Amino acid sequence: MPQYFVKTDLLPQKRFFIKDQDFLHLKTVRRIAEGDQINVRDSGNSLFECVVLEILSDSILMKAVNQIKDTIEMTEVILAAALLKNKNFEFVLQKATEIGISGIQPIVTERTIVQIEHKKESKNSRWSTIIEEASKQSLRPDIPALYESCSFNEFLNKYCEYERFIAHLDDAAPSIRSAVKASSRDKFIIAIGPEGGFSPVEIEKAVKAGWKCIHYGYTQMKAETASIVISSILINEILEKKIGVL
Repeated sequence: MPQYFVKTDLLPQKRFFIKDQDFLHLKTVRRIAEGDQINVRDSGNSLFECVVLEILSDSILMKAVNQIKDTIEMTEVILAAALLKNKNFEFVLQKATEIGISGIQPIVTERTIVQIEHKKESKNSRWSTIIEEASKQSLRPDIPALYESCSFNEFLNKYCEYERFIAHLDDAAPSIRSAVKASSRDKFIIAIGPEGGFSPVEIEKAVKAGWKCIHYGYTQMKAETASIVISSILINEILEKKIGVL
C-alpha cells in the first residue's frame, strides 16, 4: 500500500486533511473514494492506517484509525554529492532516497560545472519534491534531509561527529568494508566527487581535515553511478556490522 506524509502529529481517531499535490494524486491518479484506506506518516514519522471520510474540492478529509508498528531500522548515512547536470543530480536524489540515505548534502567542488546560485530557491524546491516523492514510493519511514549546498572548503569542516569517508580511486586506500569495520562510530557520511572526481588538492585538504579515503573498486564510474553504488555498499556494510556478520 502506498504511503503519504503529513506535517502534523496523528493519533487514532484524529481527523486531518490531505491537500495540494497529494490531494491531486489521490483524486486523479489513484481515484480514491470515500471509505478507502491509505497509510500516512505524521511529522514524527509514525505510521498510521487512515480512512477517507470525505473528498472535497481542494482536499481530502481523513481519519487516523490505527497506528502501524514500524519494522524498518534506518542507518544514519549522509551522501555528500557534487552537483551534476540537472537530470543526473535529480537521479542521484531519487535513487539515494530509495536505497535509504538519511540526508543529502550537495557540494560545489573544483571540477563542478553546474552553478545554481541564481536559482537556488527553485532548485531546492524541486529537489525537495523529488526526495519526498521517492520517499513515498519506496515506503521508507522518513524523508531524507536536504542540506543547503556549500563549497567544498566549507563542507570539509562540517559533520565532525560523523565517520567521514571520501571516495577516491586509489589502490592504497582501504576498502569500504575494512573502513567500516575499523570505525567505532554509528553515523557516517560519504563524499562523492563530480565527473573527473575530486582534484588532488581537494583530496589532500580532506585528509588533513580528518576525512578518510576509501577505495571503491577498479573501474571509473560515472559520478551519478558512483553516488548510488558506493552509498549502497556502505549502507550494506554498516548493516552487516550491526547484525554481527563481519
